[in-house]
Amino acid sequence: MSSAMTSLGYLCVGTLFGLAVMAIVLAVARRRRTVDQNLSRAYGPLHALLSENVAARAKITELEERLMSNYAAESSPYSAEEKKAAAEGFLSAEVKTRERVIGPNRERMRQIVGEWGHLLRDDDYLSLTAELSQATAARVLAELNLPKGMRDQRPTSDKEADVLEQIRVTYLELSRERRAGFLPALLQGIKHTFSAD
Repeated sequence: MSSAMTSLGYLCVGTLFGLAVMAIVLAVARRRRTVDQNLSRAYGPLHALLSENVAARAKITELEERLMSNYAAESSPYSAEEKKAAAEGFLSAEVKTRERVIGPNRERMRQIVGEWGHLLRDDDYLSLTAELSQATAARVLAELNLPKGMRDQRPTSDKEADVLEQIRVTYLELSRERRAGFLPALLQGIKHTFSAD
């Protein structure tokens, strides 16, 4: 009888140990899937779109600086027609960049946030939605063709570079976690299992 109880005890302990190991392995696998989903559906695309917008804005600023340094000075060797053509070329480039790059990218970001916003961390979600809302309001005001005294002197300053930096930090954090070895992945999986997320 004693040996039967001992065998039953070992069987129970072995079963419990096996279940505990299985739960840990499942936690690691689940966390890895979550990280992959966060990166591929939310953070990766948002990082790419924000980067493209920030680069487009930097290019517009660079063109404006070149325009001012080469054509604005009284002593510049260009005729009035050449200066006018350069200014019109700059304005055209600015408008087309906003229409073809910045606007469509923001629309895509809105779609990503709408569909995959639950994968974003709360602070990233709030920063991104605040920036997109402000950008929408600025665009609507720009389209109203208000009298000069009521217009913003310059379009509302976008904080896309700040949001990009915030998203980049989270992206790198998640990317490191995805590439981590078994032990770090195990610790993150266990932590994720007991976290409130």
